[in-house]
Amino acid sequence: MHLYRADLARRKRALAMRQTFRGLGIVTIAFALSGSLLAQTTIAPKKRRAASAAPAASQQDVQALRDTVQAQQRQIEAQNQQMQQLQSELHQVLDAVQRSNAAAQEVQSRAEQAQTTAAQAQQSAADAQHAATEANSAANTAESTSALLQTQAKQDQKKLEAFQSVLGHFRFTGDIRVRGENYAQSGTQDRNRARVRVRLGIDGKLSEDFVGGLAIATGSLGDPTTTNETLTNAFDRKTIGLDRGFITYNPAAASWLSLTGGKFAYQWQRTSVTGDPDLNPEGFDQKISFNTKAPTFWARRRK
Repeated sequence: MHLYRADLARRKRALAMRQTFRGLGIVTIAFALSGSLLAQTTIAPKKRRAASAAPAASQQDVQALRDTVQAQQRQIEAQNQQMQQLQSELHQVLDAVQRSNAAAQEVQSRAEQAQTTAAQAQQSAADAQHAATEANSAANTAESTSALLQTQAKQDQKKLEAFQSVLGHFRFTGDIRVRGENYAQSGTQDRNRARVRVRLGIDGKLSEDFVGGLAIATGSLGDPTTTNETLTNAFDRKTIGLDRGFITYNPAAASWLSLTGGKFAYQWQRTSVTGDPDLNPEGFDQKISFNTKAPTFWARRRK
């Protein structure tokens, strides 16, 4: 690019010098023609003898001038051709420069587009990296949450198993009974009553050495031999009281010993004559049992 510009500047300077020389040549020719014409006009009236020789010299001068003018014209035409050629070359160079500039601008535009695309790609990569980081963080959080939930589930399972284990040591009992009682009496009106009984209890192994129980039931507080309540037309509330509540101590090291305290069921053998079946005695009971190695003898009744 710089070489083209230097060549163009050099050619322009040469063309300007040639035009200057042409102008000087034309001015010189004009002065020469004017000088010869003045010489002819001034000399002609004084010397008539020399007038016959002067026309021949002037024709030669004119012919010389014509030749000079023609040579100058040819030179001017050649210079014009050179100028046109230089102008054509200059136009070609300018076109090439414009094409180069256009190509450079296009390359620069493409480079800017490529740079913009690269920046966008870099931003997209950064966004993708950020999204990947967030996804990894979310995955780690989900994994931690899952591990925490699994740990919590295991703890809950252990608690449930422990509760089931404790609950398995106990037994729930209870019943609800409704019945009608008919007492036929002679001489008086028969007595018909509707009766209801509700009982609920729990007993179980408190530890390796202790067993306990608790039970509630309906029934009159003043009658310990029944848990029935009579249904009346007054719609009164029925009484519920403590039917049983006891603790039994039976040590594992001395299984032959059993100590019971509270309100409990019969701890000994009895009959309906010696004890009402609906009665629960209260107080303390001690029982000692052991096995004998002696054979058992059966007494046979003699007739």
